[in-house]
Amino acid sequence: MTTEKMTIHKALCEVKLADKKIMQYTSFSNRYVAVNNNPTNDNFRIDGMSIQDFSSKVSSNYQAVTDLIRRVDAIKAAISKSNAETIINVGGKEMTVAEAIYQMKYGLKTKKMLLNTLQTQLQFAQSQLEEDTKKAEQRLEKTIETLYGNKDKTNINTDAIMAFKKKYNMENQPVLIDPIDINKKINALSIEIDQFELNVDSALQVSNATTTIEIEY
Repeated sequence: MTTEKMTIHKALCEVKLADKKIMQYTSFSNRYVAVNNNPTNDNFRIDGMSIQDFSSKVSSNYQAVTDLIRRVDAIKAAISKSNAETIINVGGKEMTVAEAIYQMKYGLKTKKMLLNTLQTQLQFAQSQLEEDTKKAEQRLEKTIETLYGNKDKTNINTDAIMAFKKKYNMENQPVLIDPIDINKKINALSIEIDQFELNVDSALQVSNATTTIEIEY
């Protein structure tokens, strides 16, 4: 059994290179089996090689790729274990490396969708509130003119009009229904997203450079 220690940073770099090599070893152009359609010909060639040389190459390549896969599996398993246990601080919030990676790939996207929904709906509601308020004011003015005549006349009962306006606005003035205090939710969510995006890369880089894993295979 092989035992080895390395930083997460080194492990990630090695896995990246190893994955490329595995792709080469497992590509269809890298042959592991062939057909000899002229077995009586001692000079028969496969990809320009003798049967003996072809067989040696196949055995060597197969051993190399299986060894590489075992090593990569061991490294990835050690990385996963470390990510689940290592705590980092991202924008004042403690979380495991695994949680931070999840947020980068999936969680942050969901939070941004929620933020966009809140912002869009608030903007729409505010526009609708402004439009409905103007319409309500126009209806109020028309109603006052109908009930009290032209407001430029000197005999208008100002107190009566003010009392009517107050009652009318209480009954007809549009209001914003905001059960969650949406502006506070938008601000808090924006800060959370910004702080995470601003700090997560550096937090992961420091952790990867300083955290050591042990691999066995």
